[in-house]
Amino acid sequence: MPHQTVLVTGGSGFLGINLIRMLVAQGYRIVSIDLEPFTYADMRDRITAVVGDVRDRAAVDRVMADVDFVVHTAAALPLYAPPDIYTTDVEGTRTVLESALAHGVRRFVHISSTAVYGIPDHHPLVETDRLEGVGPYGQAKIQAEMVCLEYRARGLVVPIIRPKSFIGPERLGVFALLYDWALDGHNFPMIGSGRNRLFVDDGGANAANDPPPGAPDLQGSTLYRDAIAPRLSDATRDALAKAKSPMEWNTFLLSSPDFNYR
Repeated sequence: MPHQTVLVTGGSGFLGINLIRMLVAQGYRIVSIDLEPFTYADMRDRITAVVGDVRDRAAVDRVMADVDFVVHTAAALPLYAPPDIYTTDVEGTRTVLESALAHGVRRFVHISSTAVYGIPDHHPLVETDRLEGVGPYGQAKIQAEMVCLEYRARGLVVPIIRPKSFIGPERLGVFALLYDWALDGHNFPMIGSGRNRLFVDDGGANAANDPPPGAPDLQGSTLYRDAIAPRLSDATRDALAKAKSPMEWNTFLLSSPDFNYR
């Protein structure tokens, strides 16, 4: 672990700075790239912070040199204009992945979002639940995951994490109202025990919904079987079966009327 370097995209954001603090404490060298300046006084002199755009391949290549691991947190959030969301969250993700692959990065951790589930009709959610991104942000997050799977099939180690909202002392947002309410001594209802639960399930085998030969390895096939295949028409299945590579398969899928999130 000594002398290993982690590139954190979006390092000036709330998740980025908290990851950076944790990784610095563990002895990693940190490089950050973000459109916003890195202004955290406690870390400013302990990392290499670069103002740059994840959509700019040359800028990404410069910060990727000698990097061992990438944590990709950079994203245009729902309040951004739809074109900025797409170019940052989808095309920017592809740019960082391509650079990571070219530079021999050992692991690329992609930070997705529970926004890929849209407005769920049940809880708890599991990894293989139906993907129903709502709006440009949720749709772009699904597309970004598909791009990650494409690069996973090309040999890059790409775990995908789907977190919900992040809150903390430097970012309370609307949750500040809840904490002020509690601070003032008011009661508020809690559903259940208040504990979050995590379920891990390999999913059941279903040969009829196995990915076609050209498909990327979709997280052990369970993502394809349980979340993608059920929504595909016969015409789309036939088109996907003709794909000769993960990139071609991904292109067919994202352009199909059954799964068009552009």
